[in-house]
Amino acid sequence: MDLPTLTDIDLNLRHCLLLKADDLFFTLAQPQSSQMRDSFLGLEVEGLADENLSADEIRSINLGRFSIAERIQLLHAMLANRHLSLHEPNTPDTEDARNDALHFVEHFLSTLPTVALGGLDLTSARNREVRQVWELAGAWLSLIEIIDCAFYEDTNWLLTVSDLALLSGIDVRTLRNLCGPSKTIRTQATGEAKRTPSDANVFVYLNGTDALDWLRSRKDFKIAPIDTAWITRSLAKADKRNASRGLLISAILNLGPLERIAPAIDITVEKARACANGEGELSAHSFERLVHLLTVDPTPITQDSDTMKYIADLSPPTASLHKLLMNDPRVEEHPKGHSQYVLRYRTRTGHEIAVEKRVKTPLLYFTRSLADDRLTGFDLEYVPATKGGRNSNLNTLETFRAKPLACLRVNELETARKALDACVSS
Repeated sequence: MDLPTLTDIDLNLRHCLLLKADDLFFTLAQPQSSQMRDSFLGLEVEGLADENLSADEIRSINLGRFSIAERIQLLHAMLANRHLSLHEPNTPDTEDARNDALHFVEHFLSTLPTVALGGLDLTSARNREVRQVWELAGAWLSLIEIIDCAFYEDTNWLLTVSDLALLSGIDVRTLRNLCGPSKTIRTQATGEAKRTPSDANVFVYLNGTDALDWLRSRKDFKIAPIDTAWITRSLAKADKRNASRGLLISAILNLGPLERIAPAIDITVEKARACANGEGELSAHSFERLVHLLTVDPTPITQDSDTMKYIADLSPPTASLHKLLMNDPRVEEHPKGHSQYVLRYRTRTGHEIAVEKRVKTPLLYFTRSLADDRLTGFDLEYVPATKGGRNSNLNTLETFRAKPLACLRVNELETARKALDACVSS
């Protein structure tokens, strides 16, 4: 999932707000037009906002004044943390995210001008980072809806190839080779749109179970596990066929793809696939085995969980920094996990950070763009985007790869704490 950083999103949103401001300026008569435009932006402007405001003035626009900024940030946090809903990380739900955020962002984008009336054409801003968040969130919520309804309703045909491209980070042309009536990800042709009028020209939808199973087979795809209490509640309301389907869909999330799950519950992958599509029921034995795996021993059926191994022998300075970060509710372990030489984290606002393990002084890394925006006043060292002179493990983070970085030598924990506060402050 190619999710833009909050820094880039905020700048793009400010550019979008300039378009809205100039729209007000063009629509009303003077002096109301200037007054309304200046009140909207929270600063005084002479002439057109998109032409006459400096880069510093644009960055000074206070996004806290705009409810649309909060809605975009909520969607970004859900996507960055791979949560199953807008407010509850491990409970599948799409209603709040759509009604309280996604639809508002769609409306906001639809109202932006498409024609430039000044000498500077800023109208392309409507197709950049804010729209990326909206498109990613739409695809993500379609995937979550398949999970949410697995125990009681057949809503298995909501995803398009374009959605899967957004979720996987793989181009549409490559994915089309995997999709078809009898391919890895089965397709279904329909004569009507399933979600919104904008889908009117999209008549092929993907089998949601196949798409989810394929995504979970990829090491780079992460998603929050389902709360087992939610599974238990859903199970109590389901009939036998939906119970089998819901359990298998939940197991794909919490345990891994069907090729790992099927042998553990003594059935074939084909049988598991059929039951996950609501085309049959699990035997009592397989059902009991799956319930046990999900509710008693939810450890994923995988051999690549190395978190403990990579934090077991940290030097005291690095261990102290790791403890500081993990005890902060605004920080979590990165979905990619840690490696032999680098500890990787992500803030709740979506920023990636890393710690290079050292015997004496650990190094705390940030993106250069975040450092320039939030870490002025700190004694930073700058690392170029080229591969030479930097730990290759840093390049596993999407926002670090081939990008310039900023490095802070953590001689005192208080320095790291202040830097973290600066990064996550609103």
